[in-house]
Amino acid sequence: MTGILSKTKEKLTTKVATSSSPSSIGSRGSSRSSSNGNSKYGPDRVIPPEPCQQQPDGEPGEDDSEPALQAHNLARANKNVRKLQWDQGLAHDAKTYAGVLASTGRMSHSDSTAGAGENLYEATTAEAGLEDAVQSWLEEETKYGGEKIGEGNLEDWGHFSQCLWASTTHVGMGKASDGQKTYIVARYSPRGNVEGGKPF
Repeated sequence: MTGILSKTKEKLTTKVATSSSPSSIGSRGSSRSSSNGNSKYGPDRVIPPEPCQQQPDGEPGEDDSEPALQAHNLARANKNVRKLQWDQGLAHDAKTYAGVLASTGRMSHSDSTAGAGENLYEATTAEAGLEDAVQSWLEEETKYGGEKIGEGNLEDWGHFSQCLWASTTHVGMGKASDGQKTYIVARYSPRGNVEGGKPF
């Protein structure tokens, strides 16, 4: 089984765990994250699928995507894990799905990620950026004690482990706002949080 992570500090859904945790306040206002792995356990998985369009690797496209990629890669370098490359196809799909979240106002993992991992983030401000989401996911490192996926409380550190998953090579991110909240989606390929494995 695999797990995809999304960052909603109120909810984290994965293939191996579904649970809730209190909202947390960040520098950009209230935020929440959620991670998902096409889980059968997710009670709120009602968002329709969106198309997956594979495109060549390329440079980050959104204004704040380069800092988000660098944040991933700095954390990975600190663990001697190879850096991620930006994938425009994943970014397109992430942005499309962020738009779905913004239009529905619901933090739910996609049922159609074409095998990619997924991290979600919601902030109660229209000003949140991609790097804010990444930093929030990386903060979970303090809760990770080296457990394998399927052991411990994935809710506490699953976004972090997806960001650092050693066999993941590509990432793409996108965001959308409803004017009050920002929804950020990250897609990872190959997906991380494989049951029985460790991120690094």
